[in-house]
Amino acid sequence: MEHGKFTNDSIISLSNITIIKEVDEYTIGDEQRNIFFRVPIEAIYVIEEAKGYKTIEEIQNSILENKKIEIDVLDFMNTLNSLGVIYDIGPDEERKNKVIQNLGEFLFNKVTITFYTLNILLTIILLVSFPNKLFPKYQDTFVLSSIGLSLLIFFFVSWLLVFLHEGAHYLAVSATGKKMNFQLSIRWFWVVIEANMNTLWSIPREKRYIPFLAGFFIDIFIINIALISTLVINDIFVISLLKMIALIQLYKIIWQCIIFLRTDFYYVLLNYFGVSTLTKGSIAYLLRKISLKNKLFFDKLSNREKNICKRYSWLYIVSLFAICYLFLYLSFPTILYTLKTTIYNISTFTYDTFEFWDSFIVLALILFEVILWVVAAYKRYKREG
Repeated sequence: MEHGKFTNDSIISLSNITIIKEVDEYTIGDEQRNIFFRVPIEAIYVIEEAKGYKTIEEIQNSILENKKIEIDVLDFMNTLNSLGVIYDIGPDEERKNKVIQNLGEFLFNKVTITFYTLNILLTIILLVSFPNKLFPKYQDTFVLSSIGLSLLIFFFVSWLLVFLHEGAHYLAVSATGKKMNFQLSIRWFWVVIEANMNTLWSIPREKRYIPFLAGFFIDIFIINIALISTLVINDIFVISLLKMIALIQLYKIIWQCIIFLRTDFYYVLLNYFGVSTLTKGSIAYLLRKISLKNKLFFDKLSNREKNICKRYSWLYIVSLFAICYLFLYLSFPTILYTLKTTIYNISTFTYDTFEFWDSFIVLALILFEVILWVVAAYKRYKREG
């Protein structure tokens, strides 16, 4: 809760705030409020002093005496107060679902991570060894001659795979003893389910990688099952369904390379480099020649931040290739074929034919996606507004 303005006589406890050492800075935050941000070491001195028995003035004098640093503790406390992270602290009553936590520990540990890593190599071997038979194509979207029913199957299968991906994140986060939640949002113009894993900023850096990559590991595992099964199964419909699954999973895996959309790979890189200005600094580097504002921002960064942002900016080229491949090779041909067939069927067949109602399914799915997009955009607007 937010209190009124503090004075130098206020006595405050910050024992609810967690502290994690990053590279050059510290991540502090409150797990109950799910609020985390980066601060310099001076802020840590204040938090360590604020145990609930010293006034703000006493904390400031203590730091000045012991650390030889003058800090405006009152201003810092009021800033934390405005963020809603200062409140009466009671005993920790966090309830942990032991079944889910144990399942997360079983699926995501040092042994299984080796298995998932080998799966990445297996995926590459399969696609290179059997490119004509296994490499997904946009035509794999349609498992039936009926375009409407095919897209209906595609819709349910793709969302099921999304839930498996996000479920993997949930289990991996639970394995660390932390909590997370999901939210509907917009990434550029795509509707996505976001896994809010901010609580991971309260654990050591080296322990964050598995939760960040858990969804990707499951995607790789599923695509391998689909690819291998395609080689050994003879049923035409089952093979078509497996190819559809492989197509969806390949799309999701390549999607992770679009780092400016803050994908799982983005958070892995953010965690690795430990630079809070990673995205903004990289964009500033790319635009510094044409934008004075970006040039000034980039010039203010430390030499280490500049070097990292320069290297990171090259990944935007990878993102560009990923977008081009997904849109030009997979999405656009599918959309074009779908619209062309739908328009033809509706204009050619009457309402008492299968072809007409099959195309009606397509229109219904498009309408549903539009509604979903509007809801997601509204939720994002409410969160950021």
